[in-house]
Amino acid sequence: MQGKVYDAKAKTTLPGATVELIKLSDSTRLGTATDTAGFFQIEGLSKGKYFMRVSYLGYESHIANINLVKNTDLGKIALQPSGHMLKEATITAAVLPVQQKGDTTEFNAKAYKVHPDADAADLVKKMPGMEVSGQDVKAHGESVVKVVVDGKPFMGTDPYAALKNLPAEMVDKVQVFNEKSDQEKLTGVSEGPTTKTINVITDPNKRIGEFGKTFLGYGADGNYIGGVNMNKFDGKRRLTVALLSDNVNIQNATGQDLVGLPSGGGISTIQSAALNYTDSIGKKIDFALSYNFYQNKTSGLRSTIRHYVLSSDSGQTYNENSNNSNNNYNHRVYMRFNYTIDTMNIILFTPQMSVQKNYGLSSLLGYTMDTTDLLNQTMTNNNSTGLGYNLNAGLNAVHKFQKTGRNISLNANISDNHNEGTNRLNSQNLFFTGPGSDTLNQRSVTYRDGMYISSNLNYVEPITKKTLLQFQYSFTDQPSQSERNTFNYSNINNAYDLLDTTLSNTFKSTTLLNKLGTSYQYKGDKLSTTVGIYYQYTTLHNNQELPIRFIADYFYNNVFPGLSIQYKFTDKKRLSFYYTTNTSTPSVSQLQNVINNTNPLLLSEGNPELRQQYSHNFTFRYNATHKSSSFNSYISGTIIQDNITNNTILAQADTAIAIGDTLRKGGQLTVPINVQGYWNTRFHADYGFPFPAIKCNLSFYMNGSYSHSPGVINNALNYSENENGSLGFSVTSNINENIDFTFQSNSSYNVTHNTTNPNLSTNYFNQSNSLSLNCILPYSFVFHSDVSYQYNSGLSAGYNQNYVLWNLSFGKKFLKSKRADLRITIYDLLKENTNIQHNVTEIYIADVRSNTLQRYFMLLFSYKFSHFKKVPIG
Repeated sequence: MQGKVYDAKAKTTLPGATVELIKLSDSTRLGTATDTAGFFQIEGLSKGKYFMRVSYLGYESHIANINLVKNTDLGKIALQPSGHMLKEATITAAVLPVQQKGDTTEFNAKAYKVHPDADAADLVKKMPGMEVSGQDVKAHGESVVKVVVDGKPFMGTDPYAALKNLPAEMVDKVQVFNEKSDQEKLTGVSEGPTTKTINVITDPNKRIGEFGKTFLGYGADGNYIGGVNMNKFDGKRRLTVALLSDNVNIQNATGQDLVGLPSGGGISTIQSAALNYTDSIGKKIDFALSYNFYQNKTSGLRSTIRHYVLSSDSGQTYNENSNNSNNNYNHRVYMRFNYTIDTMNIILFTPQMSVQKNYGLSSLLGYTMDTTDLLNQTMTNNNSTGLGYNLNAGLNAVHKFQKTGRNISLNANISDNHNEGTNRLNSQNLFFTGPGSDTLNQRSVTYRDGMYISSNLNYVEPITKKTLLQFQYSFTDQPSQSERNTFNYSNINNAYDLLDTTLSNTFKSTTLLNKLGTSYQYKGDKLSTTVGIYYQYTTLHNNQELPIRFIADYFYNNVFPGLSIQYKFTDKKRLSFYYTTNTSTPSVSQLQNVINNTNPLLLSEGNPELRQQYSHNFTFRYNATHKSSSFNSYISGTIIQDNITNNTILAQADTAIAIGDTLRKGGQLTVPINVQGYWNTRFHADYGFPFPAIKCNLSFYMNGSYSHSPGVINNALNYSENENGSLGFSVTSNINENIDFTFQSNSSYNVTHNTTNPNLSTNYFNQSNSLSLNCILPYSFVFHSDVSYQYNSGLSAGYNQNYVLWNLSFGKKFLKSKRADLRITIYDLLKENTNIQHNVTEIYIADVRSNTLQRYFMLLFSYKFSHFKKVPIG
């Protein structure tokens, strides 16, 4: 039920008007308040007769009896001013901070106070169960895949960029839900898997106008940042342009790399540009366009220590110090056309394209030790270039018949990807347990091409008003090929012209899938369920030409059961369960039988005999709200048959691994294989509520995970069992825009057991505490402090670094409406910033330390602009 409340005489909307509903059959009371445009909406109402009262201070109440048979639009509701209307009055209405509406959790932005310069990311972080850390956005413990604005695409598929480019003052509500696929939304048939999505609903009075921000900063050491964000909203037509340039590691886009970027640490210089445009073409086509350009120049220093899981007590370790320099260019285009031909026919077309170039230089010093004995050492330099592109187009078409619920739909997708690169390797390798050393001077050229063609035909037949049947057939053709040629340097010809057949490979692979099945769906007032079963026949054809002729064909018969259940206890409490099954075919890089010697001590190669994985996935979710509090939880897990893991050989003696090639003692060779016994489970719960006594919002959360991962090392099967648990809480201010703070604390404990070598079991503890404070002082002075403390315990010697990262800024706002801001910023005041990662695999436990940006000073100027038109009633 929805409507709009306005003043009958002045013809202006009435924000904050109270709308009350009483169901006559059981006296259930429901209510809400109108937003800034006088609009209200109450969802999840059951059929029946209701008594409605709409009231507003100084106006006569509107009273009506309503017989609700379906979702009703009441249109405009006019309130007459009363004879005792106050001449001047300030109306403050209590706002519910969070509501559960079906499977959607809705936060009211007006219940969370932030500082005037806040963006949507700052606002979202204050909401219970929401996290924005670095480039990651999470909701109730799950990664957010997409952010839309008023239901329309915004900034492509980059959630972080979408939130950073939208001012908090624009936001009216934030909705969090598990978005269904385009196919499911068109046909109404549940397909099971969903993606966590945020829908930012903008303030109705700020949907027509221009707004944005420009900023420029410079430091004494040559550090700089500059950018502009410009937006023009005019109803459905919306244009956003964002530009950024800096050398202080501030990113405005994710890479979505095709040809590789170093991950973690390093110091980056970034140039980015983003454009987002949405509009309607005529009355039947909704159109969205997103373009992103991203350049990242990164220089990184990294030290690594790996402890291998060996059956002997002595063990083996690998140490590495590396220096990397990368220059990466990325272009991405995303378009969406939604064509509503008529009420019976809809077409959705989604073309995408990405192009990436990469230039990289790296040098490393690595060595392997057995207890105290040095086994080998390498000094290696790599110079690489890469180019990759991916073209993709998806088409969804649905035709609805006269009978409600009956429809037929076609989903088709085609993609083409290409990746090519060259690498020059110069390496000096020493082996201390046997004779000799070797020197490598090689040039390798790699080409990879792949296509993906799929079609899916669905027919839906309703049985009753609450039940239906779906019949589905799908076909997939996935050809791919890869070629790698490695040439040794010829001193005679002064060129790379000696083909090394042991390091060269030509490989083709084709996967064909035919899938047929049916599902049954029931949708009741409280219970909804879908059960389905599908049969799939798969053929996998592998053809290797070089270095040895090899042809292999594999045939798979799979049955995929699926089940989803949603139960609504009340309008505010909901439980859901999903069980899905799927297969995963090995990639061409995993199948390609060629040795990769980028690091001569850590070799790897593919395995053309790999089988596909079969996964069982389940998820439980429970969401509830009560008055102003919210509770969200989920448990998920995966069991994988024929799990693709690694067989790692740590050579105890010189070992032949290919014709003419030898793995020297202490060296490592990793080959993917299929092993049984993988499973994992995860748990998350969060609870948030306002605490009026101190004008703050409190949130508590806990996470847990357990994984059982198989791997093979020196022909011995090892199971790595990793247990993790964490507890945390946050306190966010809700006082006023002049005092804005957030305190967060999280403690995490990690335990790792290995069946092959229990002596290598480790306990790792991390605690993180942070306080962010923004203050607007008298005379428009501003102060910001952001301090965090990191404590680590249980890492390798020299890696247990505890540090305090403290950022400060002080400045003043000036010009009309305090739109200009000039401040001095100090990053990492104590010069303690560091970057440490703890990685656990079924083969080794590793600690990695990387260089990162440390203390700098910067003078920063920013200017905000905005101009909005009032939204007319209608």
